[in-house]
Amino acid sequence: MARYLVESYMPNRVDGVERVRAAAQSLARARGVRYVRAIFVPEDETCFHVVEAVSPAAVGAAASQASVPVERITEAVELSRRNLKEEQ
Repeated sequence: MARYLVESYMPNRVDGVERVRAAAQSLARARGVRYVRAIFVPEDETCFHVVEAVSPAAVGAAASQASVPVERITEAVELSRRNLKEEQ
């Protein structure tokens, strides 16, 4: 499965983190995706949900099913401390 970044507008309000948590829980219950994590950037009023799915269409369908608003869905490659070095 490929990894996708789901970008959502999330107004920077007092309840921002709770709203991100609720959206994440809804998306995690949706069929067709495996929920990985969320990154909330309050200053930019943006939330990025990271999910795994077979296609962008599957991500869009899951977001729709979960009532999570979507600005865009893009395939993503995640680098972590563990995989920063190229394998030799």
